[in-house]
Amino acid sequence: MFSPNQLKKILVATKTIKEADFNRFLDEAKKREMPLEQYLLSKKVIDTVSLYKKAASFYKIPFVELKGKIIPGELLNLVPEIIAQAHQIVAFAKEGDKLKLACLDPEDLQIFEFIHRKTGLEVKLHLTRPSHIKEILNQYRKSLEARVKEIVRVEEAKAAPVKAEELKQLAQRMPVIKIVDTTFEYASIQNASDIHIEPGEKEVIVRYRIDGILRDVISFPKGIHPGIVARIKVLSDLKLDEHRLPQDGRFKVKILDEDISFRVSVLPTYWGEKIVLRLLKQASLLLTLEQLGFEPEALKVVSRSIKKPHGIILVTGPTGCGKTTTLYTMINILNAPGVNICTVEDPIEYQVARLNQSQVQPGVEYTFARGLRALMRQDPDIIMVGEIRDTETADIAINAAMTGHLVLTTFHTNDALTALIRLIDMGVPPFLIASTVSIVIAQRLVRRLCPTCKEAYTLGKKEVDELKREIGEEIFNKTFTKGKKIKLYRAAGCKQCGENGYKGRFGIFEVLEVNDEIAKLIIRRAPLEEFRSLSKKQGMATLLEDGLAKAKKGVTSIEEILRVTRE
Repeated sequence: MFSPNQLKKILVATKTIKEADFNRFLDEAKKREMPLEQYLLSKKVIDTVSLYKKAASFYKIPFVELKGKIIPGELLNLVPEIIAQAHQIVAFAKEGDKLKLACLDPEDLQIFEFIHRKTGLEVKLHLTRPSHIKEILNQYRKSLEARVKEIVRVEEAKAAPVKAEELKQLAQRMPVIKIVDTTFEYASIQNASDIHIEPGEKEVIVRYRIDGILRDVISFPKGIHPGIVARIKVLSDLKLDEHRLPQDGRFKVKILDEDISFRVSVLPTYWGEKIVLRLLKQASLLLTLEQLGFEPEALKVVSRSIKKPHGIILVTGPTGCGKTTTLYTMINILNAPGVNICTVEDPIEYQVARLNQSQVQPGVEYTFARGLRALMRQDPDIIMVGEIRDTETADIAINAAMTGHLVLTTFHTNDALTALIRLIDMGVPPFLIASTVSIVIAQRLVRRLCPTCKEAYTLGKKEVDELKREIGEEIFNKTFTKGKKIKLYRAAGCKQCGENGYKGRFGIFEVLEVNDEIAKLIIRRAPLEEFRSLSKKQGMATLLEDGLAKAKKGVTSIEEILRVTRE
């Protein structure tokens, strides 16, 4: 589907629509919250064939009809299915050293260059209709299943009880390598954060965590499980013959021209070793605070705090809520030639230039506290501590902030206010907390509605009453204008988002600035309710309120906000 800018170039340049009429159609499509291309087609301003033929003319490439065309498997698979699905592009002919591609977006130059490098063939672009691309994409499933079945069949035929000394050879078998590589490729293309390889009694199930939700992807016969485990252990430099104890490792591979680090955890279970791989993409470090999801007021507070020469920035929340990504985003902003940034982490998730990163090693008693003490002798300006787990680490972090260092760290509490109470309960003197902690950021990750298929709807009286009960009358009245119809958005589902209605994740945040009034409550060990009352008076948005504001904007759904904040 073309973007509004592309449509403007195509339709105005080919004199199909005058610019004034185009702008009017664009405004009408926005009011109806429809993609512009869908709106123009529904209003019969132009038909699909004409639109894509005019687009081909504008981009000076041929238009091709592919209806009913059967593509041989060896030609089809020159473009991997995951690439074809994600970019709506297929190979349909090959002449000598030239590969003919049908696409819907001729401006997707990066993927065309990738296919050229992967195949070694000169790419010749053609434009076609979306329905024809869909028809060709349906041919993939059969050829892909046949290929995977063949890999599995060949490997199963070789599968037998494996001796310890044969494990390394097993890991080097080409079918095993293909299965593991394909599993990684699919995970990367689908933006999975984790891969779970789970052995059962008779089969091995592979699941991906996509946008925070685990989904079954494929299952393999149990016979090839030792090969998959051995292959991943070889990549991670783990002990091949150790099957009784948990092991942790990491490795880096290049997938589709992108360097991806994998953090590996191997756990012995009743039916064999379960493996979980965390995918760490370097691209996720290049986000801005705005892209993480900070609203303007919260963004001002965070920006003000990270510019301070000393103090503690505390990011809190449960495991997997994006705390590390938030810390690294801040570190990237601060990372400059004029400062010395040192970290102590468990584990080191991202390797960053100019950072002096240190890994906790419990086996040799190298703890956060011990590492932090060592960092203090390294003349740091900024310190990142992976997590405050005990009073000793908290004390050293606070002392570092008092002696002129900026300290960024994480904590495990459900909200920002509870983090302050927890520090007091750990035995940290309240006056030190009040004088060193700059801000506390609580966060969660929520799924983003797919922009292609999200649907707008208006709440009826029954739905309004239900929502009031869910979030409370006070928050409801604070969020929604009295007397006005409440318009929200919900997930629909399309090919772009895998039919689930969501695509990607972002953060909802609770940002507490420790000002003079909050500091006074800390010093006198005030109860939590007093903190809540004061923060509300000062206008701090809670996680729920921040989420509701984003649901109103159509970035996510009410259902998603309630799901995450209830947890």
